[in-house]
Amino acid sequence: QPLHDAGFAVLAIDLRGHGESTKPADKNLAERVDRRDTTLFNNMYKDVAAAVTWVRKQPNVDQERLVLVGASIGCSIAIDYASRGNPVDAIVCLSPGTNYLGVDSVNQIQKIHDTPILLLATETEKEAPLALAKLNKDATARIVGEGRVHGTDMFGKIEGIRRQIVEFLQKGIEAAKARG
Repeated sequence: QPLHDAGFAVLAIDLRGHGESTKPADKNLAERVDRRDTTLFNNMYKDVAAAVTWVRKQPNVDQERLVLVGASIGCSIAIDYASRGNPVDAIVCLSPGTNYLGVDSVNQIQKIHDTPILLLATETEKEAPLALAKLNKDATARIVGEGRVHGTDMFGKIEGIRRQIVEFLQKGIEAAKARG
């Protein structure tokens, strides 16, 4: 809701094998997720590409601006998508990893240029965001709490997390507009 309140159009997707994205049945997507099939995870950037194609066709959506927010493996997928030269104005990652399920965020984050990236994690998961932030001049790591609160579990458990995300994305959009 805070993103909507700030004027963002929001699309939440189920990556292949997650939630309702388990068809066609003969692809065994949910089973492959459970088995941690790295080939499957390394192809999930295509899910983001398909979602971006769809959302850009929707009315009342700013066709020129795109931000990505990922949690856990979704961080790696967002970074992967942007590393392939796809224009993204800002990225927020909740509990990023350096190599979740075979998706190499270390290599990929180095390929992203002029895109603000916010890497959020709690104290027990700080190593990955701190390491990733060192690899990209536009990346910022923030340690936002004690203990282990992973991914979307931060919502409702980490004070001010929604506000931090909205403010970061708004600044990212403004910077992108200034760049032209």
